[in-house]
Amino acid sequence: MAKAELTPEQNLRLLQEIEANRAFILRAYQSNPDLLKHADQEIRRLFEPVGVEPTEFTEPLAPKYAKVVSATPQSILDAASKKAAA
Repeated sequence: MAKAELTPEQNLRLLQEIEANRAFILRAYQSNPDLLKHADQEIRRLFEPVGVEPTEFTEPLAPKYAKVVSATPQSILDAASKKAAA
């Protein structure tokens, strides 16, 4: 199957949809403590207060996810535009 190339606008819409889905899932975990209790450690870590020592149920966030957590669709597009202009 051939890979389809997306336009920048399509990429932005896709990233916005992904972010909306991510927010929905995080709201589900936030509203249901029992669900959060059984979530993966990366998900539970997102709900820990900043500055709290890790518990037996948490580990530092994997380095491969560190930059992804703070990225927004617009920041990704801005970075791609700068890279393309260079």
